[in-house]
Amino acid sequence: DKNNRCQVCGFKIYDISTLPFTDVKTNDYFAQAVGWAFENNITAGTSDTTFSPDMMCTRAQVVTFLWRAAGCPEPSTTKNPFKDVKKTDWYYKAVLWAVEQNITVGTSKTEFSPDMECSTAIILTFLFRAVGAGDNGWYEEAAAWAESLDLVYVTGLTVDPVTPCPRKA
Repeated sequence: DKNNRCQVCGFKIYDISTLPFTDVKTNDYFAQAVGWAFENNITAGTSDTTFSPDMMCTRAQVVTFLWRAAGCPEPSTTKNPFKDVKKTDWYYKAVLWAVEQNITVGTSKTEFSPDMECSTAIILTFLFRAVGAGDNGWYEEAAAWAESLDLVYVTGLTVDPVTPCPRKA
């Protein structure tokens, strides 16, 4: 419509043709989400012309996406328990914020594992906690929540600790 909004859900419709990414097509199920994330500076491409929808997300990327979606809030703490997260890392504040918000903990008491690829279970658990839907358990409650909102159906992915989660999902 003239307000560039979906008549069914009311969300903004993004003009995917204006994206710089040659690997995101208008009819891709994830195209509107990429448009939103790009326009709102949640993520950029993996190059000037590619989004790399099939590339797997890492823990550092996911907490950074969530942190940016929350408006890049300053973490209250400066205490960093992770030896693999340095103050100079691009994801440093995002990790501190995510831990502070109980979105995640490290993979151990002293490691965050920023380069570890995320499974669908990890992504949904982070998202579930970030939006305040709950904070119990590992991923079962988050998976049920996502299923109730049809967040996973269109991706065709299985939600479990071993199924990797690509950027497009």
